Amino acid sequence: MNEEPKIKFKTTETELEAVKTVFHDAASFPDGIKAAWQFLEEKLGSLKGRKMYALLWFPQDGPIYRVCSTFEEGERLDLPEFTIPGGKYGRIKIENWPENIDHLHRAAKQLNDKYGWKPGRPQIEFYRSKTEAHMLHPIDE
Repeated sequence: MNEEPKIKFKTTETELEAVKTVFHDAASFPDGIKAAWQFLEEKLGSLKGRKMYALLWFPQDGPIYRVCSTFEEGERLDLPEFTIPGGKYGRIKIENWPENIDHLHRAAKQLNDKYGWKPGRPQIEFYRSKTEAHMLHPIDE
């Protein structure tokens, strides 16, 4: 039997301000994730200076995986806008995330186990840099 190694990530708590973004929803989860990122990145043209996020939540009609980017006021991107909700979040930092994609899933599970699922609030992946990602899980409704 091939079990995942037990990894315990350090959890901290942080306050997140609401973040205004443009977004694109994946056609399916998890299969549509890569295509959603490709679509958003093509629309943006350049990622330089942008903050990138992915949101995941599970309403009754099925999972939503939403890829998001910050944008400059007045920028014409032909994408819908979404404000990522502010509030108190549990956070796990993932170093070298491109080589440790599986750590994002494990961190999400650890945060969910600690804080419980909030059906009306998304779990957030914040891509702080090309090597550092933060998994954020809502603490309050």
